[in-house]
Amino acid sequence: MQSDSGHTTSLWMGTTDLPQFQPITQDLRTNVCVVGAGIAGLTTAYLLARAGRAVVVIDDGPIGGGETSRTTAHLTAALDDRYYNIEKLHGEEGAKIAAESHMSAIHRIESIASMEDIDCDLERVEGYLFLGGKDTRKDLERELAATHRAGLTDTQIVDRIPFSFWDSGPALRFPRQATFHPLKYLRGLVRAILRDGGRIYTGVHAEKIVDGEPGKITTTGGHVISADNIVVCTNTPVNDWLIIHSKQAAYRTYVIAARVPKGAVPHGLYWDTPDPYHYIRLQAAEDKSGRELDYEMLIVGGEDHKTGQADDTTVHHERLERWARERYPSAAASEAACRARLRHRAWAAIPAIIAATNSRTGGDSVARLTIAGPGQRPTRPQPVPNSTAPTISGRSIAVRVGHAAISARTGRSRRRASANPGIETMRAAAITIASVGSQPPFGIASTSRKPSTLAVSVIPETTSPAPNMRPQRNAERIGMARLTMRDA
Repeated sequence: MQSDSGHTTSLWMGTTDLPQFQPITQDLRTNVCVVGAGIAGLTTAYLLARAGRAVVVIDDGPIGGGETSRTTAHLTAALDDRYYNIEKLHGEEGAKIAAESHMSAIHRIESIASMEDIDCDLERVEGYLFLGGKDTRKDLERELAATHRAGLTDTQIVDRIPFSFWDSGPALRFPRQATFHPLKYLRGLVRAILRDGGRIYTGVHAEKIVDGEPGKITTTGGHVISADNIVVCTNTPVNDWLIIHSKQAAYRTYVIAARVPKGAVPHGLYWDTPDPYHYIRLQAAEDKSGRELDYEMLIVGGEDHKTGQADDTTVHHERLERWARERYPSAAASEAACRARLRHRAWAAIPAIIAATNSRTGGDSVARLTIAGPGQRPTRPQPVPNSTAPTISGRSIAVRVGHAAISARTGRSRRRASANPGIETMRAAAITIASVGSQPPFGIASTSRKPSTLAVSVIPETTSPAPNMRPQRNAERIGMARLTMRDA
């Protein structure tokens, strides 16, 4: 599916297609209009439609196109801010409300998935808060007491998280947490909303929201939606730019995912105590047809910071990968397949090495294009999935692979002794990488020159990483595409 919150593809987006909807073409009248088609908006619409209300859902992007498609989908009552801090700010009753609401949300998702027969990989798992940094067992004991006062009386301190390969030290165990596939869940909600008479429109921007009887939403297309009630479910409200916006700070988090053998890591939710902290879960691997693959994805996140206060995303990803590899030996030989701005996944559709071999054939300066995967030498032309035949024109060669349009312009020719008479080689002088259609563009990460080679590492992000990144090492470790122009 396509996202409107970034230019890369999350694990969820890469394995699930969601239905597409059209914009509004006329004024509408309804009981309830829900603004936002993420998990909050579609859950609200589902419950209202089940109660017999006429519901209209609008979103200025695709359904699930924002945070919902990029969450790591931890369904948990273990809160980042700690219950003892919530209790200090909002009292014991406030902490109870927080605990009850989170556990209720897990139960509700499980109930809806069961009732609507939504196959969304929902799994009840144990959650573990374990020590990191300078934190001690006393910090866990303090949170244990606070969770019990908040009504989570089944939490307990255990000696370690259930990993045979890593002694985490003591951890606070949260029973009956859950994981799921958020976009599979959304797909089931959409089906149920439409069945119960709800209407969904995408590509509809709410330009103006006015309270009243009825309330009115004016779209950028000039159409007006009149509703008895309007529910704004847009992560942060778009109908009031003061009350919430002046009290919150936006944060960016980073996530990688690595292939691990099935059963190598026990399923669960895992978080450490530092700030910023790390968070971990497992997800079964499958292709878009739903066919289960022979490995699992270890999803590791962390390195949070306030948005705008760091400009080198590569450093954060490398720290996160290093942290994960130090603790998960089964992932050490695995390709880290996920990499993105908020929920990151490298684009496996792009081969690791693309090499152009140049020879003079008539008026053409480039005659052969070779594409090889990781660990392969581009010694001869090979057929590659999702690629087109190279187009040769004068001193230029171009090829499309997946959604990347790659072209190279050669410099002046130079003759070299060869076993094949008449073979002449060309040194690459310029390389152009661009996106095709609406797919994500590729940022050039770095270049590396040798006497006869120009190598360029590219990643599926709009912001280029630091220029000192080592392209070959990273291309092998995190699955980035590597473009190589090589003289014959």
